[in-house]
Amino acid sequence: MNPRAQVFEVIEHALNTTQYPHAILDEKHFYKTMIENGLSGLVYSVIDQTKVSKELFSRIEKSFFEYVSRDIKQLEAKSKLQEIFENQHIDFMFLKGIRLKSLYPETYMRAMGDIDILIREHDLEKVHVIFDQYQIKCTARSRQHDMFEMPNGLIIEIHPRLYKEFNPKYEPLFHDAWAYAHAITNHEFEFTPEYEILYLLYHLAKHMDASGIGLRSVLDIGIFLSKKEDQMDESVLLEYLKLSDMKTFYLSMVEINRKCFGFQFKKELDQENHLSDDEITSVTDYLMNSGIHGLGNDYNPFVSRIASYHMKKRSKFRLLMDLIFPDYESVKGMYPFTAKWKPLIVIGWIRRWMRLLFTKRKSSIRKLKQMQASPDDIEKQKKLFEKIGLS
Repeated sequence: MNPRAQVFEVIEHALNTTQYPHAILDEKHFYKTMIENGLSGLVYSVIDQTKVSKELFSRIEKSFFEYVSRDIKQLEAKSKLQEIFENQHIDFMFLKGIRLKSLYPETYMRAMGDIDILIREHDLEKVHVIFDQYQIKCTARSRQHDMFEMPNGLIIEIHPRLYKEFNPKYEPLFHDAWAYAHAITNHEFEFTPEYEILYLLYHLAKHMDASGIGLRSVLDIGIFLSKKEDQMDESVLLEYLKLSDMKTFYLSMVEINRKCFGFQFKKELDQENHLSDDEITSVTDYLMNSGIHGLGNDYNPFVSRIASYHMKKRSKFRLLMDLIFPDYESVKGMYPFTAKWKPLIVIGWIRRWMRLLFTKRKSSIRKLKQMQASPDDIEKQKKLFEKIGLS
């Protein structure tokens, strides 16, 4: 068994809550993969302490306790936020990680950073006022979401909308997300399962377009389907996949979950195959190397980003200009003072350049070097994206 296959096997044991009976072949690769893909806390309970080194077990154990600690804080924060929104009569929906936690065998297994919440757009300013009363402070504003920090340090992202203008083919399905939601309390809502799986896929596509996603985000798709597919209408799902042009991407993510993590799905659609074993290997290698949000140590996120630009008939020069001169909505998120008057974007640009040149000089130099990605790597990434349905 190779180290990559062993990673999948251990994850499958963790999801089935059964002990993994073997030694880890390449402990350095295993630990690096688990850390970078947000899975280190998930596997602690299934590893046989007597068959791994003390160093590896100690590191995995430390990650596990960190996962549990964060999980407790996040679930407490979720309850507090539910109370605030219900009492203040504000409609809301939890998104992504905070929603998916409850679908895993244990909530701590699904690590997460921010708590993402969708509200109705007209309630955004009201939320700012209410949060201030609870010492939940706004730290950044943008068109996509406003960021807040709770007294315990947890970050909340309040989304007044789901759709981000990175690919127009997604706009028809995601411009009015509330049309696909129903109430579960007086003010808390959730998406229909057919729509929620499309939103999870859309979120993956958005991050793959800009950087990377890692294994955890793909695993979310398998977990969600395994718990929700009995509630899903396959004809509705197919309609949404057609509307958003995501059928191939959906099938790719489902096939990876079946072949790598051992999921057994029931719907006919979820039995389709279109990736060869070599293609599965290429895609999963990319996922493992990219890590959560493209932060893998050995991963160059600009390969994916340039490939995405090429697929949209945009040049590397256009990417460079977008990085040097980010749009107004992005600048407002970085520097809220620019929201007062649009021409202040120039001051925002200058402040950003100063920060990149002096405060983050090493990081900026590294990114400039990464932009010199080889044409062969870019073309390979472009073909991979096209194969899994990202075009």
